[in-house]
Amino acid sequence: MDPDERLSFGAEAAAYAAHRPDYAAAAVRWALGPAPGPRVLDLGAGTGKLTATLVEHGFGVTAVEPDPAMLAELRRSQPHVRARPGSAEAVPLPDASVDAVLAGNALHWFDPAVAGPEIARVLAPGGVLAGLWNVVDDRVGWVAGLARVAGPAVIGPRDTPGGWRAVTSEILRGTTWFGSPERAGFPHRQRRTAASLVATLGTRAGMLVMPPRERADTLGRIRAFLAQEPETADGEFTLPMLTCVLRARRGYPSRMDDEETRREFGTSVNMTARQLDDWLGTDESKAAGQHEDSESIGHKSGRRIVEILRKKKDDLSEDDLAHMRKVVGYVHRHLAQRPSGDVEDTTWRHSLMNWGHDPLK
Repeated sequence: MDPDERLSFGAEAAAYAAHRPDYAAAAVRWALGPAPGPRVLDLGAGTGKLTATLVEHGFGVTAVEPDPAMLAELRRSQPHVRARPGSAEAVPLPDASVDAVLAGNALHWFDPAVAGPEIARVLAPGGVLAGLWNVVDDRVGWVAGLARVAGPAVIGPRDTPGGWRAVTSEILRGTTWFGSPERAGFPHRQRRTAASLVATLGTRAGMLVMPPRERADTLGRIRAFLAQEPETADGEFTLPMLTCVLRARRGYPSRMDDEETRREFGTSVNMTARQLDDWLGTDESKAAGQHEDSESIGHKSGRRIVEILRKKKDDLSEDDLAHMRKVVGYVHRHLAQRPSGDVEDTTWRHSLMNWGHDPLK
């Protein structure tokens, strides 16, 4: 992670907004498929390219961006979106306040040791983290030639489908906060002319930190290449691309100390003691779950959760903390089994509510 490159975009915020592509709608839908709700954080939102796609599809979006110039451009283009200064390492949102965190061409800039637990903090149980990257399709002959002429500072390993898979394979590996990552690629395209494609490539981070002479030479080579290729020499053409997605569900540490247990329990249990106690008195609650005898396992757990919620932090016993860890694990596993369709009156929801989590709350 080169800090100079990471902070290079602000000087060209207007050009970035004008020339960078949006994201394939199918990729965004796939990224958000497992999310437990509609609240989305666009993290490292830049000028709002991904934000705009999310708004078009009806998601409730909060955008967070560290660069003041990029943030100003985002606010200009998306005036109705809640946009705030901040970073992946210091997200200005409350705990468990979003159902998905998406990062458009930004996840590789995050410091995983700091950003991982911070993103997990703002995600609701069962929430999704997804990075999206627009890559050029170098399986097409002239695009492969463009990549060779432009050089790795302009079209690097992360900017082609095969290279993207290799470079991103380690991004979420080994983290205790997220499950095994999934990957997918979706066809995308952008209409360009030779001049506008040169302008697009000029907004790449590697170009923005080049010495002026090297930048001019590189852009000159690209112009000459595009002028001699039949596909790009005259008028508009289609730049073949893919939007590649890496997504993972929020997990929880397999081993939690007492502080982590209290935090994860507080995130997983979103019902108050009064709400849970009232729910446990209903016929629906008593009927849900696996019954060992006259009372289900979940109903017994719910009564224990009510007792825990009514205790002070310093009064929690080791047995209480052990049960809290059990609750965290159950809620995360059960959220991953969400059925399709309306879940309001389902046994799935009722079982979760017995464990203190209402997925519709």
